[in-house]
Amino acid sequence: MNHVNKLVILLALSIFVIKGYSQEKSKKEIREEKKVAQQRLIEELINSKTFVFVATRVVPSKGRSIDLSTNSNFVKFAPEQIEGDMPFFGRSFSGGTADNAGIVFNEKPELYTIDKKSKNFQVKAKVKSKNDQYQLSMVIGFGGSASLMISSNKKSNITYYGEITGDKQ
Repeated sequence: MNHVNKLVILLALSIFVIKGYSQEKSKKEIREEKKVAQQRLIEELINSKTFVFVATRVVPSKGRSIDLSTNSNFVKFAPEQIEGDMPFFGRSFSGGTADNAGIVFNEKPELYTIDKKSKNFQVKAKVKSKNDQYQLSMVIGFGGSASLMISSNKKSNITYYGEITGDKQ
């Protein structure tokens, strides 16, 4: 009888221990939940059509990758206005004085489309400033990482890598 009581108690304890471990979330499950939450946030930003791209790296058309972590830069996307202030490293084609200060615009887009693909979002925009016309082509991963290529009539193509965030104040 004593042996049976010990066996029953041991069995009950092992059930509680196993049940306790099965209720804890694994690190993988926690990571997956965070990833899904981030993807929902990115999708909400994309669906609102209002978000900001901030670059961490740039690759000029003929050059090495440049770290932009210490350079202030952004492109703010919205249906009524696209504003950008990005550094430029490349060649200018204008006949007059070359404006290598950067790529700067704050205009209503002539074109602004967002398409959801199987693995990313694709954004296309066209903005005309007083000095140039810019075509923006961006691919945004579901996690928020993005690449933005800007082509222009007066400057060589340039590609930026970074992330999208909410509205920049």
